[in-house]
Amino acid sequence: MDELIFQLSIVVIVTAVLSIILELSRQPLLIAFIFSGLIIGPQGLGLITNNLFFEAIGQVGIILLLYLIGLELKAKIFSGTFGKGTLITLVASMVIFVSGLFIGFLTQLGIAETFYLAIVLVFSSTVVVMKLLNEEKSPNPYVRQYCIAALITQDVLAIMMLLFISSSHEVGYLGMFEAVKFLIEGIFVFLLAFVLQRYVLKHIARKVFHKPDIMFLLGLAWCFLFAEIAEFFNFSREIGAFIAGLSLTFLPAYKLRIIVKKSETIRDFFMILFFFVLGANVEFQNLQSYSALIIIGLVFVIFVKPLIFKLAFKLFKAVPNENLEISVRLGQLSEFSVIVILLGASVGHISMDYAMAIEVIMFLSIIVSTYFVKYIPFYKLAKEKE
Repeated sequence: MDELIFQLSIVVIVTAVLSIILELSRQPLLIAFIFSGLIIGPQGLGLITNNLFFEAIGQVGIILLLYLIGLELKAKIFSGTFGKGTLITLVASMVIFVSGLFIGFLTQLGIAETFYLAIVLVFSSTVVVMKLLNEEKSPNPYVRQYCIAALITQDVLAIMMLLFISSSHEVGYLGMFEAVKFLIEGIFVFLLAFVLQRYVLKHIARKVFHKPDIMFLLGLAWCFLFAEIAEFFNFSREIGAFIAGLSLTFLPAYKLRIIVKKSETIRDFFMILFFFVLGANVEFQNLQSYSALIIIGLVFVIFVKPLIFKLAFKLFKAVPNENLEISVRLGQLSEFSVIVILLGASVGHISMDYAMAIEVIMFLSIIVSTYFVKYIPFYKLAKEKE
């Protein structure tokens, strides 16, 4: 126990010191979280030996992220730009998916590896994009709204993909019986959340809503309850958390605001540890056979993926002055990319070395994308177009 407390203390202290240094040097703070993992993790000084503990904490961050996405989904869907943003994202995602298949063919990947590559290239990081947007004092409202629409659309696609992979216990094959059984179980979990919210949780919330701390704990308990229910039915805990958050959107708005506001703070702490684990887990050994994939994949994610989004925005004649900024902000791989790829490795579809290659692409794309967003003068470029 003392060792775990010591290691957690080291992580927090080193991350805080790096954050101060990077803030003073006007560097993105997100880089501090990732590099603290690189420096003191197994690939660096080796001060962190109990990596499973921090991986579990990082997974809690993802669970809370999906929970909050579910909580906020209803309000965001009714924003004026959501429909067009969703359509643009779906068109761009199809082009990115086909491009991923071509890259897999070009780098001589197997069928399963090519399919997973095409899938993970589609997703952009909800955590990175929203964190950078929230750090800005007054982000352009159109940029924020279209980014949110794109991220929600991608998150829904990712959840569908997680459902499919979770249901597949045989490489490349899902029997009809298993598919129907899995679908029924999924519908059951979904309906269970809404029925219990309607007839149980709603009445409890009515009695304790004047106590914000209890409301927060109630929402958190609801999140982890359905995370474990989903795990029991062989779904991922992240999907259960998303369903829990989505079911809470039917609570009155003032109760929902209490839960969201308090949940965001704890989510941010756990997400810091998620990015620490990302840095700590990066291994550059045994990746020689995937070096071409990493280089091509990184170039595609940073440069070609934003270009595809920009062309999609032009196709639908949406926000001509802001489409470059929105597109660049989406130019990285997502935490969902890692979740999908690791889940694929755990069920035997792909190798762990291949999963690590994708994680390296995500790691490097987040760093480069963060600098692009921070230092490209989008405001001046937009002014020049006018």
